[in-house]
Amino acid sequence: MCKSEIFNKVLDAVSSQTEITREQILSSCKSVEVVDARCILFHLLQEQGLYPGQIAAQARKTPAAIRYLQSHFEDRIKANKMVKIYLQNIRKHIESN
Repeated sequence: MCKSEIFNKVLDAVSSQTEITREQILSSCKSVEVVDARCILFHLLQEQGLYPGQIAAQARKTPAAIRYLQSHFEDRIKANKMVKIYLQNIRKHIESN
């Protein structure tokens, strides 16, 4: 599977589970719910083997922004228990497809 297919598959799963549109996730919106969804997306893409630069190109962000969100992912889980639940559910969805 190519990088863009992986990106779109994970983005669709995150959007569906969090009920936040793809456009909002990829936007510059800074609301907690949207940033949480964005963090989940970037974390799962990293788990799928994509590098920050590859994620950044698809998400229209900088590699530094990707690395920053990834480095603070555990803090987001501690601050919002739903992030962990979303993450588990999305992993199951991705594995089953």
